[in-house]
Amino acid sequence: MSDQKRQRRSYTPQYRIEAANLVIDTGRSIAAVAKEIGVGEQTLGTWVKAEKDRRRVDGESTGPLNEDERAELARLRRENFDLKQDNEFLGKAALDSNRECNTPSARRRTWPRLDDQAYPKKNAEESGSCGRTVTL
Repeated sequence: MSDQKRQRRSYTPQYRIEAANLVIDTGRSIAAVAKEIGVGEQTLGTWVKAEKDRRRVDGESTGPLNEDERAELARLRRENFDLKQDNEFLGKAALDSNRECNTPSARRRTWPRLDDQAYPKKNAEESGSCGRTVTL
């Protein structure tokens, strides 16, 4: 061996990103791209991992979805739709800001305030659909 040390090559951050994008965007293997551009496989693999992590943080796509990811996405979309429907239904049934029920039949009645002690407690037959005491 020679007494000289082999000088280490350095690459610009832009070059690293472009090399990683060759692997990510084209779907080619790390080994094929590394051989093509003359970089070590492990080095390119490190760059690809760093670029995928950066994309994940930035919210960018990291490539096409595989079968498991597609199934998970479909499940989450269904769940999201169901939760929105439940939320809409519950919003209609909830008390509004005037402490009245949001249902049409309940809007015709006058409901006492929760903190108002002037109204005596009524039995269950006289309570409204929201569980509030009705003044008859």
